[in-house]
Amino acid sequence: MSRYYTAFLAVAVLGFALVWRTTAPPVHSQWLTLFLALFLQAAPLVLLGHGLAALPWRWVPRSVPAAAAAGMLLPTCECASVPVARGLIDKGAPPRAAVAFMLAAPSINPLVLLSTWLAFNDWRIVAARFVCGAAAALIIGSFWRRPLDGHHHTPDILDTLSFVVIGCAAAATLAGIPQPAWPGGIAVAAAMALAILMSVCSEADAFVAATLPTSALAQLAFMVIGPLVDIKLIAVHWGTWGPRAALRIVGASILTVALLMAIASIWI
Repeated sequence: MSRYYTAFLAVAVLGFALVWRTTAPPVHSQWLTLFLALFLQAAPLVLLGHGLAALPWRWVPRSVPAAAAAGMLLPTCECASVPVARGLIDKGAPPRAAVAFMLAAPSINPLVLLSTWLAFNDWRIVAARFVCGAAAALIIGSFWRRPLDGHHHTPDILDTLSFVVIGCAAAATLAGIPQPAWPGGIAVAAAMALAILMSVCSEADAFVAATLPTSALAQLAFMVIGPLVDIKLIAVHWGTWGPRAALRIVGASILTVALLMAIASIWI
């Protein structure tokens, strides 16, 4: 997809939403509210990510554990971590380290852990989220062998924001699909699907998870998969790394989190 076509489509979607916001009947107000909330939440974080990526980093992590640790110390949301990871690759970091950083930063940074504590007031949930989030970043990063070179230019802010707009529109549409209550292990899969559809920022998803009428394991699955893959994030990956890498990230994230939840079910 041409970057100019993508930008035009994004501007059209955003303009349509802003105009429709003042003229739409109440029945459509939920979609508009959710779309604008997602976009206004993600856009500043994308700008932050591009700003961090442009900094003259003196140290570039080259191992997966070092990259995951760097991500843990940098309080960025998932939309900001993608351009930072792109910047790390441009500065010489290997793809596996960039992937580990990109997945760890929104999953286990201090703000995410603090919001999880405030939402649940249970250190066991906080610890479980930290362990599962760190494990997912380390596992996926360690097994990543393919280059992240889907595009030969580094996407600029317009590129990234264009895909954010498209992703937010898709997320707002899909989040309106009714989610029935599911029993047992199916609840975990349903919670993961809900997290992908809702596209909630990782610093706020704990408060959403805490309100879900489901098991603690399903709530944990919601919080672990969300920072790794959601609808708007898939669009950003698609625009940054290309479709093949984006689909590999999605598949690896879902399989890894499903495995981690199977293990976590022994204790939770």
